[in-house]
Amino acid sequence: MQTISLTQTIEPEDSRALAGFRLQRLEVLNWGTFDRRPWLLELAGGTALLTGANGSGKSTLVDALLTLLVPNRGRNYNQASGETGKKKERNEKSYIQGAYARTRSEEAYESKSKFLREKGEISVLLAYFADAALQKQVSLAQVLWIDKGSVRKFYAIADLEMTMEN
Repeated sequence: MQTISLTQTIEPEDSRALAGFRLQRLEVLNWGTFDRRPWLLELAGGTALLTGANGSGKSTLVDALLTLLVPNRGRNYNQASGETGKKKERNEKSYIQGAYARTRSEEAYESKSKFLREKGEISVLLAYFADAALQKQVSLAQVLWIDKGSVRKFYAIADLEMTMEN
């Protein structure tokens, strides 16, 4: 499992600042360009700043969390790009297929996406949250795949810590 490490540098003086369910960990498998194995983002309930070069996967991770928490009808992917009013190039289907580039056809004057994954492969998103004050935890997961051109989903919720390994 590949871990994306973060350094927590903000420590609130008031313990109420950490009240409520806080994201402890986000795991993705076959989501966007995070391919072939689970990728782990450890947050430990802290405040984090996600940085990296263009195309390194920052928006892809944020969009994975959006997919878990926001209904499809209210979700806008890749908000950082500032694409307002234009056709969005990212959607659930493109993330599941692992779209990573576009090729342009000279003859047809159109572009076509390249994909990392073949039909029949699944994508898995998992987030683990905990509330230290209440001593409660919850895990949310989605398994996504494409069947006959449509995105299909399986949802899971548990009041315990889940990982892709268990």
